[in-house]
Amino acid sequence: MRFIIVYLLLWFVALMNILVFRKQRISWISWKLNILI
Repeated sequence: MRFIIVYLLLWFVALMNILVFRKQRISWISWKLNILI
């Protein structure tokens, strides 16, 4: 069950990455990863 949750989180992050690709892709993901970790 935990694996499915992690998979969904990765998919969500990937989707957000595509949506904000033009603005600040790397910075936004790094910021989100910092919050998750």
